[in-house]
Amino acid sequence: MLKYNQFNLPIESALLKFVEHQIKHYDISLSDAFKLVFFALNGIKNDEGDPERIEKIKGDILDLTVKSNFKNELAKLEKWGIGFNNGRFSFPTIARFAETTKSTQSWGFDGNMAKTKSIAGLPVKIKGEASSALKLDVANAETCKDTFNINMPQLDYGVSLRLGVAAGAEGAVSGTNGVFSGNFSAGGSFDFDLHYLYQFDGVDSALESLHHTFKNTASHKFIYFDLDSINNNLVSPQSGDLNDYHGLRRVEVNYKNSVNLSGKLGLGKSISKSEKVSVTGHKHKVSASISLGFSAGYESKLNGHFRTYCQKLSDNSLKIVLESLDEQSQQFDLALGADIKVSGLDELGKALIDGYLPYEQSWKSDLDEWSNLGDLLVQDMTSKLQSIAEDDAVWRSLVQTALGEDKSEEIINSLKEKVSSELSKPSDKVFNWLNDGTQQINQSISEFVLKSGLPTQLSTYLNDTLAQTVFSTINNANQDLQDKVKAKVESFAHKSSTEVRKWLEPLSEFGNRVDEFAEDINTYSQEVTEAVIDLLSEYQKLRQRLLEGAKKAAEYQVALQLGYNASKWTKESALLTIIIDPTNTAQENSDIVKYMMLGKVGSALELAQALEANGHPAIKSIEGELTSWSRQVKELKLGISFGKVNMYALTRKLSEINIKVDSSGNLLVGDVEAKLEEEAGFFHEERKLSVFSTSNIIKASEQNRLASVGGVSLALSDKNLRSSELQQFLYSLEERGLVQSGLTNRAIQLYNRKKSYGSTVVLRANMLLNKNFYKKLAQLGDEKAYELACNSFFETSFMPRKNIYNSFNVLLNGYELADNRIDFIKQIGRKSTESMACKHINSNFIGNIPPIRDIRRKTGSHLLAVRSVRAVNKCAEAFTDMSDLLNELGESFIALKKEKPTDLKPWQEKLDDLVDELNSKIATMVSVKGFIEGLLDESVNWNTLAFLCLLADLNEGKSTKLTITLTIKNSDTEESFVLA
Repeated sequence: MLKYNQFNLPIESALLKFVEHQIKHYDISLSDAFKLVFFALNGIKNDEGDPERIEKIKGDILDLTVKSNFKNELAKLEKWGIGFNNGRFSFPTIARFAETTKSTQSWGFDGNMAKTKSIAGLPVKIKGEASSALKLDVANAETCKDTFNINMPQLDYGVSLRLGVAAGAEGAVSGTNGVFSGNFSAGGSFDFDLHYLYQFDGVDSALESLHHTFKNTASHKFIYFDLDSINNNLVSPQSGDLNDYHGLRRVEVNYKNSVNLSGKLGLGKSISKSEKVSVTGHKHKVSASISLGFSAGYESKLNGHFRTYCQKLSDNSLKIVLESLDEQSQQFDLALGADIKVSGLDELGKALIDGYLPYEQSWKSDLDEWSNLGDLLVQDMTSKLQSIAEDDAVWRSLVQTALGEDKSEEIINSLKEKVSSELSKPSDKVFNWLNDGTQQINQSISEFVLKSGLPTQLSTYLNDTLAQTVFSTINNANQDLQDKVKAKVESFAHKSSTEVRKWLEPLSEFGNRVDEFAEDINTYSQEVTEAVIDLLSEYQKLRQRLLEGAKKAAEYQVALQLGYNASKWTKESALLTIIIDPTNTAQENSDIVKYMMLGKVGSALELAQALEANGHPAIKSIEGELTSWSRQVKELKLGISFGKVNMYALTRKLSEINIKVDSSGNLLVGDVEAKLEEEAGFFHEERKLSVFSTSNIIKASEQNRLASVGGVSLALSDKNLRSSELQQFLYSLEERGLVQSGLTNRAIQLYNRKKSYGSTVVLRANMLLNKNFYKKLAQLGDEKAYELACNSFFETSFMPRKNIYNSFNVLLNGYELADNRIDFIKQIGRKSTESMACKHINSNFIGNIPPIRDIRRKTGSHLLAVRSVRAVNKCAEAFTDMSDLLNELGESFIALKKEKPTDLKPWQEKLDDLVDELNSKIATMVSVKGFIEGLLDESVNWNTLAFLCLLADLNEGKSTKLTITLTIKNSDTEESFVLA
């Protein structure tokens, strides 16, 4: 390579090698040698030089195999900004070099590997990769501003030399062993970049500037975290301008790392059994299977990143800035499941129907024929739909208005197909037409019209029009049936009384005078006809029940799922700036620089604060912000699927903590959020309960008390909600004074006016809790909190059940260790088991006869009273604990502000634990109706009612009662009404 000013110019060029040869051969200067070669290449006469030497060089060039490329060599040099003008060789300035394609250069290597090995019979996959790079980048002031966020004079340029190293590895193993299965993986990576940023004047020589950059970086073995090395190599700004440097301005470190672990373990077992059942000579296979499963999973991710840089502000001032972010997420889930499935019962059930029908075959044939309305109904409905499409101007106008175009025939054709497929099924509700008249048929029609997704005005018009056709069809079918049955009866007019008696035998089950009818069937033909039609009605009902039973049996499948999930996310971030005197030789001063450049923010801040507190001259200033954030979610869910019916119950606890302090520990931001959610759902119904709060740490510290706001929300969502269900839900709130008097009736009247078939109703009850509520609750004290809660939970639990309430009074009056209700509930409720509570009452009861004689029976009003006492005590203790926890939360806020910590993790963990425990106590006091209770009663649960009453009593202002919102969703409309 051509040497220039002792710098190895990284340019591979045949021309440069040839020029080097001329310098050595003729012992001439670089410029003279380059000029001779240039003249020789271009055939220029040189009057000043030696013509013979030029001719000799020409000959040498012509003899070289690279002669055809020599003219291109100059173009190659121009890419580096090197030119040759007027016989002189010129090297570029930094400004000119920055505009060339060579201003950005990279050198490096990449490597990777992948292997699969078998350990204990399990495949283990291992992958790894590594890379390193050296990058040179010359850029103007604007680009340096964007890349490094630094300012420099407009005509200055930056030269960045980046050393980068990156590596990553991961491993995975998976497999099965009998009933066990599992997969596990682990991986990690890091990415380290070290930037040396030099600053030069734009007119400086590029070659000399680059030479200085490489020499300064390599020759002095620059250690980026060593104070002496930093102080010796970094330059100070010129003329007091903090943006004007000449030389090494900044050393910057960027570091990223990540670690992730995950694993899943499963256990599964299946048991199956099948049998063949013979019915009328045909074999029907019935199979049953039970599957049990367990799975546990864990996933953890850790990502770390820090960026730090240092630069001089003057000869005795060194500024070091550190930004760091550590993120972590953890997730654990556990699931238990069981599936029970029986198949083949549908075909078996259908085959067995004839066996269950208590009639002779001749009767079955007649009854089946008389019941078959499908063909007649389909024919009448299809004809009516066709006439609507062809002749109904009102229908066409409605379609045009609703859809903006005439799609009447398209809609009708689609409905005709549905009529044919839905109403001709022998097992459908249409079969039972004699008992249900038009009701079930109209319902079936409404269902498939609704499924067509038509706007309300179109579906309503179709339902009304088709209902008239159904009515007409049923009337015609009734007349036709009368004629068929009468003809059948008359066919026995000339048969013997014995034959008639045998045929009329099924009618005897309904109390008919079969013997009398048989003697003279002509005389009693009308009565016999009516009796046969009654028999047909019973046949239809019985056959329909059997068909529906077979259909349900075919869907017999139960799935049970119990799941638990816990997730947590945390973020720790810091922005710290420390200015020191780099000339100070104290070891602590060097340690601060090392900690900062290595990303150890806690150690650096702690040491710097200690020096500052002692007035050490090495520390000039400390500034920064530290943030700790966490979010935690815990969820427990029970799900049951029975055929097409899905039911579930869910408890979810959420907490979020956000704290920010400055470098002195002064609180800048402090928020704590807590939320508890209870849910239950089944069929088309869903209930939700939410209790939430947000606390401000700064306000709590300023006001010397807990500063929180929050609320509670109840929601009931139901498709086809009945008015009686709406009444149960709202009246349970109104009865306790939680909503305005008369609201239940107003809501029902509104609902009855607005609802339509298939409406979905969402009923919400909300209460806002102001800061005075939390202040009162936190300051209640244990005795007062327990008393308030005990009375509230007692009233909602015992008062509606008079027999249990009377039993409670019997137990209270006869119990000799307590003379009031509160003490009795506290003493009995705190016994660890129900049995121990009963035995304790018996042994301390006045009189010879124990009130609870057989504890093992688990029944009786006295025993139920004890059970309710324990439940009331449990809720009252949870409310007392809630008061204590809120008080402790407020004290923690005040202590956090007072202590001014810079290590936030212990505080974040403490607050997390408090909020999690607070959510657990609230969960003890509230619940929503489960999928069994909800089938029977829509009222709000007793414990939730008591909890709401406690909140209302402690709350102040207009929000002491619940605000009720009723939302009614139809196929194409949604309306909401505020009723409070």
